[in-house]
Parts: sequence; structure tokens; C-alpha cells
Amino acid sequence: MADRLTTADDSRAVSARGITWSCIERPTRAEAEALASAYQMDPTDIIRSLDRGGESGLWQRTGYLHLQLQVPLPVVERVRSGTLTAPVALLIRPDALLTVHTGEVRSLVRLFQQCSSPDVREEIFAGGVTALLTAVVRCLVETADAAVTRLGQDIATLEDAATGEVAVAVVNTLVRLQRRTGEVRRAIASWPTILRRLEELAPSPGMSGEWDRLASRVEALTRALEDSAAVCTSLLIGVTAASTLQWERRLRALIAVAALTLPVIAVAVILAMAPAPPLRSLPNPFAVELALVGTVFLIALFVLRRQGIL
Repeated sequence: MADRLTTADDSRAVSARGITWSCIERPTRAEAEALASAYQMDPTDIIRSLDRGGESGLWQRTGYLHLQLQVPLPVVERVRSGTLTAPVALLIRPDALLTVHTGEVRSLVRLFQQCSSPDVREEIFAGGVTALLTAVVRCLVETADAAVTRLGQDIATLEDAATGEVAVAVVNTLVRLQRRTGEVRRAIASWPTILRRLEELAPSPGMSGEWDRLASRVEALTRALEDSAAVCTSLLIGVTAASTLQWERRLRALIAVAALTLPVIAVAVILAMAPAPPLRSLPNPFAVELALVGTVFLIALFVLRRQGIL
């Protein structure tokens, strides 16, 4: 079987100690059917493995295991894309491992490239296909860890910025980060159960408890995401309150300006439009009119202060 696979495309398969690892990026339907025939697998498992809406899970098939994981991607908020997770399928036979992926999990691609070195390949393949599977899954857990860390850093940055006038500008970013936190948490929520089930179906000789350790690490990531979600919620409450206060201050300022200027304008218009201005007969009518307008302004100012607007 290894010969059939490696002669098809040497760049996508490596072999050592009787174990073959094929790492296939975005296979076509024809390629998926050829792989299924070579590995004696159900082609549907390969064809559907790149479904972004699929669930993570572990299924026991005839002659192989099908492990499907939705892997969170470390997305920098400043250059975010619409993709938060990437599907990775691992199909495990006693003498081979087939990984099907989209190419977005760069750590997986790097691990496969490292296995082109005979020394690295011998070290990873020495424990058999289960040791290889453990190395690949550990790589995916580290990618999830990086994604959670990146989320925490973005939230911490906003926590420092979400004060004063900047508060209104970060609301949309906070909402987006809160949504990302929830999606990443849902993506890895089932991982601990899946990994502990691998302890039964694919035990690691010489690495007792490795699956449980990886599961515990993912549980720690889940708790970190819960804390991040709580921080986002708290920040949103604070930012919303700050935004409301800012708008209230601006509205009060607008009311104050209107309340001060409208009476003055009204008095000035009445005096100007009067057919026989009563103050024109006085020695200095302009000064009297100015004093009258000033008195109206002071009365309006006094009323606003009594009302607490100023």
C-alpha cells in the first residue's frame, strides 16, 4: 500500500519503519476516491472531511479510525479574516496515517515538511502509527493554544483602550472578539472527550497517559476562553455605560446651548421687529438693549443651573 501511495505523489507521503504518512491538502473528488481505494477506506470520509460546518468527532470504521477536528486558527484582530477554524481529518490504520486538510494549519504543514528529514522521521515514526498520531494531534492542540493566546492578547489590548473617548470606537471590535471567543470554545469543546476516547482505541505504548494530558490541556484552554468571554462581557458593559454617559453629556451641552441662546435670540428679534422700538427714545438705546439681552441670558443661565443641566 505504501508503494501505491508514494509513487502517486512522493511529495505528499513519507514512510519509515513500515509506516506511511500521507498529508493531502484539498484533494479533488478523484484524488479522494483514489486515496480511499489505496487505503481501503470509505471515500465519503475523505470527501466530507473538508466541511467547515462539520463537527469534531471520532468514529470507528472497519479497519481504521476516523478522527475529525475543527482546529481554531490564530487570527490577528488587525488582519482578521472570516475563517476562524479549519477542518483537519486524520484517518488511522495500523500501518498508515492519512491527514486531509485545507493548508491553513501551518504547523501541520511544517511538521510534515520536517518529516522529510530522515532523522526526524525515524524519531517520530519509531513508536509506530500511534506515536505519529500523537505527534500530529499535539501539533493541532498547540495551534489551538496559539489561537486562544492570540484572542487573550487582543482582548487585553482592548481592555487598556476601552476608556475615555476611545470607548465608543472599540464596541464593534469587542462584539467581534466575543463572537470569536464563543466560536473557538465551541470548536474545541468536544476535544477532551475525543482525546480520552483515543486512550482506549489508540493507546500510546511508552507514553502512558499522553491522551489524558492533551485532553487536560484543552480543558485548560476552554477555561481560558470562558474567562476571556467574561472579560469581554464586562468590557462591553463598561464601554456601553461610558458611551451612554458621553452621549448624555453631549445632549446636555446641546440643551444648554439651545436654552441659553434661544431666549436671547427671541428678545433681540422682538426688539428689532417692533414698529416703534420703545427703547429708541432713551439717551443710549443700544446699551439698554444690550443690558436687557444680558439679563435674559443670566436668567436662562440661572434656570439651567437650578435644573442641574449646567
